[in-house]
Amino acid sequence: MRYRTADGAPPQTVSATFGLEAVAALELRSTLLLTAVQQRQPYLCAGQPVRLLTRACCVAPPPVRLLLHSLRLEPAAAEAEGSPLLRLDPAAGGGTGILGEHSAGGIELRAGGEYSAVFTFVPARPVAAASLGTLRASWGRVEHPATTLLPLAPEADDEAAAVPPTLAGRAADAHPATPSAAPPADAPAAAAAAAAAAAAAAAPAPTLPAVPASEVSVPLPPTEVRGEDFDVCLELPAEGRLGTLLQIQLRVTNRSGTLQALRSCFLENIITYYSRPTTNDP
Repeated sequence: MRYRTADGAPPQTVSATFGLEAVAALELRSTLLLTAVQQRQPYLCAGQPVRLLTRACCVAPPPVRLLLHSLRLEPAAAEAEGSPLLRLDPAAGGGTGILGEHSAGGIELRAGGEYSAVFTFVPARPVAAASLGTLRASWGRVEHPATTLLPLAPEADDEAAAVPPTLAGRAADAHPATPSAAPPADAPAAAAAAAAAAAAAAAPAPTLPAVPASEVSVPLPPTEVRGEDFDVCLELPAEGRLGTLLQIQLRVTNRSGTLQALRSCFLENIITYYSRPTTNDP
């Protein structure tokens, strides 16, 4: 800071150095909750629902406390077409009315505290190892009232204890007498001082301005998504005739590249069932 003591005086410079430490406040950790079948595969299948466990962990040192507002999962877009790589389950929200967002309700997190939420999504299309979306957390710090520097009004007992006993006071204790009334001129000043002390004691302590909400975003780890192992196609005629068989064609295509066991089940009203395996090999 530069200043002048008077007009025409040489400028004076005052500098100060303040130490500032920046630490992480919130971390987002995610884990896929896979079924027994999905755990045997090193990839996800397009069209199959997947559950994602998300944890918001407070890593700020004490006495810092955080307020967690919401957790959100945003789908990533494909580079070529721009279509989303995953579809969000409408039932995965937490009451915010926004698809893919879970409300934390402003829960308070201390050092080592965690808050978890589960999102359900469906991979929309096959893709090589790529991030399917981004996790976002909205949070803020707990506001602390500022320390007031206004003097506190002394108590009556404190005033009596602060006044040392004098010889006159000791004589008055030995020979009590009727106290004389204060001069009328000092009464308004004493009342004004008492009113000022009461107003200072009743005044609320100043508070710090509201801290704006912050956001942490973490992309999902790269994941490979392949097409489903089977494609199912059902062909029905446009109309049928009473008393005659209705031909239904069910076509199942194995796209996994390996030999798969297939089991089909029909209702009891299907009288005739004929299956024939086909292959594309020459």
